Amino acid sequence: EESFPVASTFKLYVLAALADAVASGRVAWDEPLAIQEDARSLPFGELQNEAVGTEYSLQEYAQLMISISDNTATDHLMTYLGRGQVEAMVEASGHHDPSLMSPMYMTHELFALKLLATPEERAEFLALDSLAQTAYLDELEFDFATAMLGAGFWTSPMYPELEWFASGRDLCNVMHVLRDQAETPEGEPLRTILSQNPGMIPEDGRFSWVGYKGG
Repeated sequence: EESFPVASTFKLYVLAALADAVASGRVAWDEPLAIQEDARSLPFGELQNEAVGTEYSLQEYAQLMISISDNTATDHLMTYLGRGQVEAMVEASGHHDPSLMSPMYMTHELFALKLLATPEERAEFLALDSLAQTAYLDELEFDFATAMLGAGFWTSPMYPELEWFASGRDLCNVMHVLRDQAETPEGEPLRTILSQNPGMIPEDGRFSWVGYKGG
């Protein structure tokens, strides 16, 4: 029942929000989306190295987000869906305190706050209410090259108050949502997306299917 920083496991909420958007007809799995400079983030991942304008389908972004925890793929999906859609999925999934996930950070925003902001700027941000924090993030600039340099010195937990928070039960709840979505015709690709990386489970036939969030 305890809330704790869950790091990139928050991407399960992004995936569920994407599946919900597909089910409602707002987007399609095969819809193309071009790489944008303002949605580029730090590794993990591969897409941070791609040229602006290179197109991938939404399903390809989702597969990279889940299988190798691609941060740039994540931020492109969040930008495309809208921050509010992912926050709505947090609430709809049964998170015990959705305010802990509001505003829902994109990965490059959290990197900017941890690696580029001054202590005074971090304190100023944390003192704001959720709406003001969202407005702050919408105007936040991200210097990719400088953040990459700073990340090289990131060897231990840094500013854990700036994170995505959930309990074990919350994570079970969002996995339950994904399971239910995967059983619909529109959500059928979810099983492929979630099983591309089998994690540490041996492929010896003990399980009929294994889903895993890489990272």
